[in-house]
Amino acid sequence: MHGVAYFLIQLAQTGNLYGMIVDIIKTLPCAPLVMVAVSFTMIAFYATSFDSIALTASCYCYHELKEGEMPHKTLQLMLCILLILLPIALLFAQSSMSNLQSVSIITVFPIGIVIVMIALSFLKDAKPKD
Repeated sequence: MHGVAYFLIQLAQTGNLYGMIVDIIKTLPCAPLVMVAVSFTMIAFYATSFDSIALTASCYCYHELKEGEMPHKTLQLMLCILLILLPIALLFAQSSMSNLQSVSIITVFPIGIVIVMIALSFLKDAKPKD
């Protein structure tokens, strides 16, 4: 606003959105501390997200899971590794934002099918039994 930093011009020239975000954070007071807080928050978010997604997916891998029974930890670990491979591949691919959007759309399609199957399964289980 004051002409001190031109982040949008930088984004237009380089196309590097993530570099622009880091540059914005560098302009904040206590920038190293803010970067540590952002890194910690990202790690906590990804860890809890992957853990909950892997737990839910591993529960659906069983045909029948008794109440209070947990899925096998090896299955959860395998699902976590599979979930981690996509972001790691995207990091090393050094892709542009349009490539990331394309990969996201392609990745969401199978997940959408699984969500529809989960919804149908829920409706089948929720149906009153005679």
